[in-house]
Amino acid sequence: MPEEREAAASGKQAQESFKAAQEAGEDFVLEDIAVDATGKEALRPDAPERAKQGLVYCLDATSDIRRGQSKHQTEVYPPTLRATSDNPTPPSLSTLVLEDVTYTHRALILHFGTLVCMLQYLTHTSVQFYPRETWNDSIVNVSKTVRKFRIGMAFIFAAHVLAFPTIDLVFQPNWATSASDFIYPPNIFPAPPDFFALVADFIEGILLKPDHKRATDSIRGLNDIFYGIGVYTVMELFFMAGLSPFLTVYEVFSVPSRAARFLLAFYCYVERTEEDIWSLLMPCIHDGILAPTTDQRLRYADWLFIWAKERTAVPLRMGQLVDEYHAVLDAHEAAGDTWCRNSPGNELFDVFEPTFLAGGLNTDFNLGHLIFGQATWQSLGGRVSHRDDPVTAVYRKHGLLDASTKLKPNFYQSLVLPHPEFRGKKSSHRPTFTFRGPKEIWSITRNFPSNSKKGAAAVRSLVGQERDALLFKNIVTSSLGVSIGPLEYCGVGHILHIGGIARVAVCKGDPMIPRYHEERSMRGLDRISKHLDAVGQRKRGRSDKENKALGKRLTALDAGYSRVGKVEEGEGDDLSLCAPKPKRRRLSADQKLALLASN
Repeated sequence: MPEEREAAASGKQAQESFKAAQEAGEDFVLEDIAVDATGKEALRPDAPERAKQGLVYCLDATSDIRRGQSKHQTEVYPPTLRATSDNPTPPSLSTLVLEDVTYTHRALILHFGTLVCMLQYLTHTSVQFYPRETWNDSIVNVSKTVRKFRIGMAFIFAAHVLAFPTIDLVFQPNWATSASDFIYPPNIFPAPPDFFALVADFIEGILLKPDHKRATDSIRGLNDIFYGIGVYTVMELFFMAGLSPFLTVYEVFSVPSRAARFLLAFYCYVERTEEDIWSLLMPCIHDGILAPTTDQRLRYADWLFIWAKERTAVPLRMGQLVDEYHAVLDAHEAAGDTWCRNSPGNELFDVFEPTFLAGGLNTDFNLGHLIFGQATWQSLGGRVSHRDDPVTAVYRKHGLLDASTKLKPNFYQSLVLPHPEFRGKKSSHRPTFTFRGPKEIWSITRNFPSNSKKGAAAVRSLVGQERDALLFKNIVTSSLGVSIGPLEYCGVGHILHIGGIARVAVCKGDPMIPRYHEERSMRGLDRISKHLDAVGQRKRGRSDKENKALGKRLTALDAGYSRVGKVEEGEGDDLSLCAPKPKRRRLSADQKLALLASN
């Protein structure tokens, strides 16, 4: 499944792009639906020729292809418009007009008047809103093996194509006559009360039957409740909530303060995404295509607190809690005796900074009475919340409203810190710690020592070059890999600087990019992927095997140029942008002397 922020970004991109085109008076009568074939579909005897060549092709009313989870695949072509023996001449696609685009934390919803299509991303599926000429010139002419992604589904209109690039064709289309036919669980934003009711049932189950698996792993698997909380989002939320990523499910949800902090962190995280994600995406859209530059990709690190960061900025009082937390761990480890980290006398207080939850602490559903305890919450001037919410009710039922908050007593003199103390000059930095177990874990605190009663979490500490390779900045700048976030998904365009002019390539092998420059880019990326210029080793040339593999890719590259009649290098382009620049050659000492003598 996509992480919360990726799903929201795709929804916002589609919504804003459609809105801008609609305001410009463009026509959104649906002309065609196009797809890439699966491997099996391309081998069918009746497969279209374009499908056999690995090219995107348009469906017709007889199409029966299905997509989605293996046990619940659904039809791509609208079922009510399919030709059947009972209905040999159904209405055409042109009876559908896109009137609105909305989205949830799980899917994009396209409103076509008489029909509605809900497309769930499921795994690695994103959105592009291609100008029609870009679609016709580039995507249509490049095979899926060359462009490096597949078109899961594309809605073709007169001037634009709303397409869903995907790595693996795993997405779920659903057609209905009304959006009300689609049922999905509530998300914490914008409806916390409904979400709290869902979570309260989960919490009661944990209180009745304790779960001692690691909480971060379990939460990622609870898609019916915590949809969109994936491998990096859960680490961000635990940091914001002041929770160690090595706590168990029971250790988190049997403590009202910890559960409330986690829920409020989730609310604040989603709220910021909904309010600000377009400001991240908009500068990365060039000629209508989402095509972030390296610098723009790096800016997403500013949206992260802990994940893939070498160190993180924290307020001084949070830095103090970090140091005290590690001092307690060191003391217990040095003592050697088995100790219980949930014992009140061990003074292992959570590293929690309320300012990270500022947006939620001032709402009617702030859960502040659970986070700090009612007396402390009132002394801090906290806003009185609705104490009859489902989460409070379940803890009241089990007699836990007065349970320990796991927060240092009398420590917080104020709720929200001013900016200079929060992330400004008066803040400090603390290093992050990285583990694998089996997914990556990023934390501001270390693992529990082995003499903890529940033992150390079964994870492996990552240090040195192994850890450096996972840092966000290193993945973006020093590898061909993708990091995390809405600017890293498949199908994004890339910027090539040709003759001092930035050109957007919508995919690998884009035939609208001069052939010389596309090959040069491919050769350069190949050198990086083969580690031919790796730091710490001598540069080397390609082996015969590597040259043969590159040759095959270049031959495949030529096919796209041939389809648009650009077989010759640079044909149809300004040749000054295509011709390779002459290399500057250094003169030897003798050559310099001879040059001086001739002058």
